[in-house]
Amino acid sequence: MAVQSIDHLVWFRNDLRVHDNQALVAACKNAAMDGGSVAGVFIVAKGQWQQHHLSRGRMQLTHEALRCLSISLKALHVPLIVLVVDIFKQVPEKLQGLANQLAAQHIYFNHEYGVDEAHRDEAVRQLLPSQNMHGYHGSVLLKPGTVRTLQGQIYKVFTPFRNRVLDTLDYQDMLPLPKPKARAPQSFSAAIEQVLEQNSLELFQVTPVDISNWASNEATALSSLSDFVSERVDAYRDTRDFPAIEGTSKLSAAMNVGLLSPRQCLQAATQGMPPPFDGISDGIRTWIGELIWREFYLHVVWGFPKICKGLAFKEDTENVPWRHNSEEFERWKNGTTGFPMVDAAMNQLNATGWMHNRLRMLTATFLSKHLLIDWRWGERYFMSQLIDGHFASNNGGWQWAASTGTDAAPYFRFLSPTRQSQRFDAQGVFIKHWIPALADVPSKVLHKPGHQQLLDAGYPEPMVDLAEARERCLAAFRG
Repeated sequence: MAVQSIDHLVWFRNDLRVHDNQALVAACKNAAMDGGSVAGVFIVAKGQWQQHHLSRGRMQLTHEALRCLSISLKALHVPLIVLVVDIFKQVPEKLQGLANQLAAQHIYFNHEYGVDEAHRDEAVRQLLPSQNMHGYHGSVLLKPGTVRTLQGQIYKVFTPFRNRVLDTLDYQDMLPLPKPKARAPQSFSAAIEQVLEQNSLELFQVTPVDISNWASNEATALSSLSDFVSERVDAYRDTRDFPAIEGTSKLSAAMNVGLLSPRQCLQAATQGMPPPFDGISDGIRTWIGELIWREFYLHVVWGFPKICKGLAFKEDTENVPWRHNSEEFERWKNGTTGFPMVDAAMNQLNATGWMHNRLRMLTATFLSKHLLIDWRWGERYFMSQLIDGHFASNNGGWQWAASTGTDAAPYFRFLSPTRQSQRFDAQGVFIKHWIPALADVPSKVLHKPGHQQLLDAGYPEPMVDLAEARERCLAAFRG
């Protein structure tokens, strides 16, 4: 007999996987108990994504991950429906229409923590009072709001937050859920079949971008995680700061579209060891710290929603007289600052949609401190380019660099472009790769912006004197 309704809808967001997907597991479990049926739904909102400055690479990765998800769901006998809107304000009515067509009684989802996403979800709750909304926290290890200081406050500084997470984390918190068992094959009524046909993945069109260097399906992401843990994680602490070395995991893009969960990453790194992870290598411990950084920034977004509105975390830094010099900003964007390490990093970003994390800190510090250009300009530009664009981490990183965010260090912390290149690219391997014009310049010269041999190679003079720029920035922060 043909199924006349789809009772349980799983609303996929940035969780495009079938393993360790709490919303999907709950929907399938409840459907098995009440004899109901399950479908997935994904809502494309390109106008909203553009307002959030999502890159073409990030959209392409989402499209490919969604295509692969549809195949995985099909193997579970769960159809995937794609709805298309322009902005989030159109989501409630669109979702209501789908729920009415399918006679859906339950909607399951994993929470997102940005202000726009929270308003969207609340509007859905208001418009669909008859629907049972089931929310889960599948993109974090611990639910935001549950990790607090002894005074009951949201943490504003990372180190005590990390320590509390490690103290709080229970073994059950880090156990990934297996994918649901395949449901029995179902035939649908003609009305439901029509809904499925009219709302297919073909509605989600993107401009093609080369993402061949990135895991774009769940199986490849899990394999990449396994390779990193077995081959590179033990050396992570010692190699992660050198951009010419494959020392980082490069799993951020997969995590940010939801091909991997933080629980899967933690489980793989510790090989199932319960907290507090005594006996793990320094490399593993350092990488766990990076996972908790991601966690921290998501908790900060939840606890301090003003940062989603373009505001500084530290309110007093709104008084800093940021410069809005478009010409200098263009030179920074295009990698023509005259500082080889900065320019090589920007060339890497512009060519690949990715930048090594230490270089993200360096280029962000250069723009916001040495050029004193509003950090929000850089934050938006990074999001528009990064294939692993993630609002919480990107905003947190930029505000850290600009000394407007959660960092406990004072505003007079700087990262010197010359010192950073000497320490982390002493032989100039990274610089020469991303600035081919400097391939024949002696390595020691690469750390001397303005040197005649750099100028003879056609490389520009430094656009700013570092000492003068430092004094200008300090004066601006002092007010």
